Amino acid sequence: MLTFSDSIAGTVDGTIARTAVAIFSSAIYLGQMIGVAAGAFVFDRFTAVPLFAGTAVALPALAWWFARKLRQHTMHDEAKA
Repeated sequence: MLTFSDSIAGTVDGTIARTAVAIFSSAIYLGQMIGVAAGAFVFDRFTAVPLFAGTAVALPALAWWFARKLRQHTMHDEAKA
């Protein structure tokens, strides 16, 4: 739904914005495709337990990493101003 809304909003904007929206949408779809393929491989080889355990570790780690980067970026912007 979010990707669809961004795609519709991007059609109204200029060429650069449309390009950015296209890259963003492509990255989401490509990431989903790679994630499903990797998950299917793990599920076929090792069952669902390692897949869910890996996800339970990876998602909070990714959230922590993103929050840390966002905090650093915000502090960097505030120091400039």
